[in-house]
Amino acid sequence: HMLAPQYNGTLWEEWWLEGTGRSGKLDNRITRSDAQTESAFMPALFAEFLLGVQPSMPGMKEVIIEVPKTNIKKITSVIPSPWGILELNWNRANSKGKILQLEIPVGMKAKLDLTSFKIPLGETIKINGKKLPQETTKKSFYSLSSGKWELVF
Repeated sequence: HMLAPQYNGTLWEEWWLEGTGRSGKLDNRITRSDAQTESAFMPALFAEFLLGVQPSMPGMKEVIIEVPKTNIKKITSVIPSPWGILELNWNRANSKGKILQLEIPVGMKAKLDLTSFKIPLGETIKINGKKLPQETTKKSFYSLSSGKWELVF
C-alpha cells in the first residue's frame, strides 16, 4: 500500500491503511503520519555498507570512502549532494586488481580510508596510473579533490 500512487512512497509509522494503533479503532480516516527518518535510513545504509561512503562534514563537503563491507564485487552508484553528483564504480572482481573509479564534484573532498584497502606489504595503490609512495599507504587517510580518479589496488 505504501507505494500506491495516491500515497507519497515513504514508510509509514503505522503499518495499516485505515486505523491507528494509538486508539486501537479502525475508521476510514487516514490517521497515520509518514516516518521520514525511516525513508532516509535505507539509502544511508546502502551508501555506507554497499558503497563505502560516509559523510564526514556537514553538507557532504567531505566524505570518507572505504572498501565496502559487502560480498558484492561490482557496484556502481551516483550519490546526489549539495555540490553535485558523486559517482562511484567498484570492481573488486577484476583479474588485474581491484578498481575504484570516482568522480568527485567541485567543492567536495574525498578522504580514502587506506586502512580498509588492506594493501599488502611491499605493494601500493595506483591513482590515475601513478603509484602512491609506500610511506603514504602507511597513513590512515589520503585526500582526493574534485575530479575523475581511478584507483587500482
